[in-house]
Amino acid sequence: MNYSRESSIIGYSLYCGLALDFWLSKGFEFNAPGQSIAKSITRFAENIDFEIGNENDSKKLFQELLILYMWVITRACTKVFEDEDKRNACLDIFHRNVYKAYYKNTTETGMLQLEKSFRKKYLEYSKAVEAVGEHIA
Repeated sequence: MNYSRESSIIGYSLYCGLALDFWLSKGFEFNAPGQSIAKSITRFAENIDFEIGNENDSKKLFQELLILYMWVITRACTKVFEDEDKRNACLDIFHRNVYKAYYKNTTETGMLQLEKSFRKKYLEYSKAVEAVGEHIA
């Protein structure tokens, strides 16, 4: 890779990564700007008749929604961006920013386990889409 292409990819990727972070943050607002994530999760759960029995239920729902939104964003990028170098650099920045924002106190070992669990969930979502047909993706 030459220097000008590499710097182009870096600049593009930073912009793209920030745009994806913004897209993710909008997903967690659930049409209620300024509302905390915890309140948004509670409101979302109420809207789908999901009973949150305790804080652990709220954390599980948050984790599932976060991974689902990240997977949707990742899948959209994979389908849309043809330049693999730019796409991968962009998605690396996006994932790094999400991990920093939501898992900043996680140890390096914990982060590796987290990334592994995210990859596993991504695979589950991809298999589910394949099972019902690519037309919904």
